Formats: sequence, C-alpha cells, structure tokens
Amino acid sequence: MNKKVAIALTLSTLLLTAVFRAEAAPKCSLKTLKGTYIYAATGVKDKAVHVEGGNDVFDGKGGIINTYTGSDGKEIVTTGTYVMGANCIGRATYNDTGDSYAMYTGPGGEELSWISVSENIKFSGRMLRVSQSVDPQCSLKTLKGTYVYSHVGYRNGIQYFESGQEKYDGRGNLVNIYSDANGLEILTQGTYTMGKNCIGQSTYEDTGDS
Repeated sequence: MNKKVAIALTLSTLLLTAVFRAEAAPKCSLKTLKGTYIYAATGVKDKAVHVEGGNDVFDGKGGIINTYTGSDGKEIVTTGTYVMGANCIGRATYNDTGDSYAMYTGPGGEELSWISVSENIKFSGRMLRVSQSVDPQCSLKTLKGTYVYSHVGYRNGIQYFESGQEKYDGRGNLVNIYSDANGLEILTQGTYTMGKNCIGQSTYEDTGDS
C-alpha cells in the first residue's frame, strides 16, 4: 500500500470516528437534573437589590422544591416545574412568584447556570449538585473542614467585596478569616446550625451578622 492511500484511509477512519462520537454523544432530559443543588446570587428585583441563597431539589421528572432565604431574612419554601431539552437547555418556573428562568447544563447535570427571563427580576447565577438524593439528610457534621469563598454584596447600601475561608468543626462552631476591599485581613469566630433539610444559619461574633 502506498503512502497516499494509507494517509487517505487514516483520515477517513478519523472522520468516521469523529462522526460516530458526535452521533453517540449523550443527550439531556428531565432525568439529567436530579438531586439537591445549592446556589447563591445577587440581582435586582422590583428595582431593588436582591440577594438570595438556597437549594433546589430536582426530582428528575419535572418537579422542583425550592427552599431559600432572601434579602429580608425570611426562609421560603416553594415548588415549581422544569423542562429540559435534548440540547441541555431548559426552563424552570416557580409557583410562588411565577418567575421563569432559562437553564443551561451539560449531560452530567452536575452544575447548571441560570438567568431570569421575567421582567420584574434581573437575576442570574450557578447551581452545583451536592447530592444525588431528592431527600437529603443534613446535620452539624455535614459541615466539617475548610471552605473557601468569594462574594460581592451590599452593606449599609454600599457595594461590598469579601474573600476568605471558613473552618467548620462539625459541632456548630466556625472560624472565619477574610479580607475585604480595603485589604484588611480579619479573623473572627462564630456558630452555625444545620437542619435536616440542609438549610442552616451562621452567626459571626465580630459583627453579629447572621
């Protein structure tokens, strides 16, 4: 076999392999999103700054249970529905507000990005799956070890930046080391609670914030 024929056959094989892999690529469906996902986001709602953190439990069949705490400090539990296309683009709608969000994920469904498509709220963020279970069971021991973070928010009406780490002891105590936009490194301690639904609260000694 001469070199030209060998090269042509090799290229044909590679092209066929590429086409086969593209056709065999996994697709998304309702089952792609199943389990418990956590999120935190900052946006604008009804023309005011809105901060929110919580979790969404996707049942893999088109249903959602959303538990979150907003800027007013109130914990809210609501339900919703979602659709997911084979192209891994979907939409979620929540029953308490009627707001809808476009969702983008991958075949594994480990994380997703989302953005509001409702007029009264400008909101976007990411969700990370932390459990395959639709009925998670958490406790103080769930948080144990060192966690790093970075966030942007508002304090006394002024935009605020902070990055740092928190060490949880698995018994309700934490140590927080962080730097703010002024470059100051601050060390503080605090306590935390954690419910079976994986929703908890932390309180810090330096500011009393929860």
